[in-house]
Amino acid sequence: MPGNVFDPPDEELVARVIATNDQRAFETLVRRHQSQVRAFARTVCLDAATADDVAQDAFIRAYKSLAGYRVESRFATWLLAITYNEARQTLRRRARFKRLRSALLAQPKLQSLEAPQLGSPAVHRALATLAPDERSVIVLSHMHDMSHSQIAQVTGLALGTVKSHAARGKTKMRAAIDSQEAHNG
Repeated sequence: MPGNVFDPPDEELVARVIATNDQRAFETLVRRHQSQVRAFARTVCLDAATADDVAQDAFIRAYKSLAGYRVESRFATWLLAITYNEARQTLRRRARFKRLRSALLAQPKLQSLEAPQLGSPAVHRALATLAPDERSVIVLSHMHDMSHSQIAQVTGLALGTVKSHAARGKTKMRAAIDSQEAHNG
């Protein structure tokens, strides 16, 4: 039970980590809260492996942000808020990846590819074939849901150049994936 001499309360452990970088104190916090964090992440993510990644990222973020913890709220509440934000970011990243994969599948010649073949390695290999500006335009468009006008603002490229990079990038990615399919066979 937290609070006795042998098991200090969360706030005392946090203070130790902040003041002296006491790793054992942080390990105690992790052990104390990991089940709750993992269970919560699983309810948000609906996938055990993703939830475990989210929980790990949440503890890393918590460790880096301990100085921002305010005693007015319970440590567990603060930690679950971090977990929730990590889960949302992870799910958003995965949704952006799925949209990019769907956009690629919607292109002619890619519709015959099965989804597993368009997993992260295939998309990353296809992205690697693009020039840096083309890659930036594709990523900003499909993974960050930005319009061509917004991309032009971010990159400083002319709107027409952004549109050209988008079209050329998609064509190159289709060709790269077609080549991978032909090679894999």
